[in-house]
Amino acid sequence: EEYVDRDADAELRALVRSHRFVIVRGLSLAGKSRALYEAAKKEFPSATLIVPDPDANRCLAEIDLLLPRGEVVIWLDNLRNYLQTGGVGVSSGLTVAQVERWIAGRRKVHILATIRTDEWKGFTEATFPRRKLASGSGRSIAQIAGRTAWEILQKGHRFDLPGPASKAECDRAAKAFPETITEGRSFGESLVRLPQMLESLKDASVQEAAVIWAAADWQRLGAGQAVGLDSLRAVWRAWMKHQSASADDTAFDAALEFATRPLSDSALSFVFESEQDRYEARDYFVAMREDPDSGVPI
Repeated sequence: EEYVDRDADAELRALVRSHRFVIVRGLSLAGKSRALYEAAKKEFPSATLIVPDPDANRCLAEIDLLLPRGEVVIWLDNLRNYLQTGGVGVSSGLTVAQVERWIAGRRKVHILATIRTDEWKGFTEATFPRRKLASGSGRSIAQIAGRTAWEILQKGHRFDLPGPASKAECDRAAKAFPETITEGRSFGESLVRLPQMLESLKDASVQEAAVIWAAADWQRLGAGQAVGLDSLRAVWRAWMKHQSASADDTAFDAALEFATRPLSDSALSFVFESEQDRYEARDYFVAMREDPDSGVPI
């Protein structure tokens, strides 16, 4: 789709041009990925783009073997997915040594990443930012991984992208998307008809809503970006037990159909099938589960 210029584009392009590791931070649906992509396209038009699969075993560890000659952009959209260990070990996530090697090497490697504001806060304030880890063999994988994630975030140059669209941005957007962009909301919220999605969610049954939160919880736990059908059903049943609601297969199938069906006035659904029998919750609803004031049952 046509890109609507953001007020912060010039500043972001300057940062991308002058630093090898840039992290764009902002609210869900603020337009982080698109703004960063457009900056990269302008600054590095001939670069090779590498997009690692966060669910692929040792994918990050093997990037060094695949780096081509010339300028390279390593694209880490949703950086949180690359900071998780997936329960395998620290080596299954991004490491400080990797980042340092990429940005200090002779090759022109640029690391471009995005992260939600709440995720950044979770890593930097909740996982050992101001105190040393306990010494000795008592340190857990979770402790080491949390410290590693925090150190990686400190290596990057942060850029905060405003969430709600400004008056000037709304005026520019009106030419490309008439009657679509709402002042006071982000571009993403307007384009996916978020208010309508939230109204639909209010009318959802307990079973229907639980499929969305089950998929979101899978991603929040760092178990992987996408959840398999059997695992989704198992987490959904745990929700149903908590809600004392019916949890048979017929109810699950109907709830999954609701969660994956695009709304009539939007091209998006609450949950989407990223590959056969593997599902992901939309980023916004993962963020809702992180927000204690969202009203979602814990």
